Amino acid sequence: MGDAGGGQQDIEARRAQIEQLIERIRTRSTSKAVIVAGDTNLHTESRPEDVALLQKLLDEVELADACRTRDCGSEQVDRVLFRSSAQLALQILSWQIDPDFVDEQGNMLSDHFAISVKFSWQTHR
Repeated sequence: MGDAGGGQQDIEARRAQIEQLIERIRTRSTSKAVIVAGDTNLHTESRPEDVALLQKLLDEVELADACRTRDCGSEQVDRVLFRSSAQLALQILSWQIDPDFVDEQGNMLSDHFAISVKFSWQTHR
């Protein structure tokens, strides 16, 4: 979802990718419930520019971060962002680092921890 590096060109690429995501959500999902999940490469615990980019994404399309909603304790680069709508209420039931995202030998399948989020949902009439 977002460019991985820490150089100036990587920062600019992430900024452009976040802008593109914001625009897509605005044009294709206005007033709809949304779940955005993936490897954002936003390192909010070590890169101030990533803190600002994540906050921009959350604010501009009214998303919540599942980790922050559940006070997960340690933000990851994999994120699940969401918002409810007038027709559909989304609620986080659980957030966890997924212990099953490993190969047969128990080695991680990614260069970082995968997360798992469970939602409940309810329609509004």
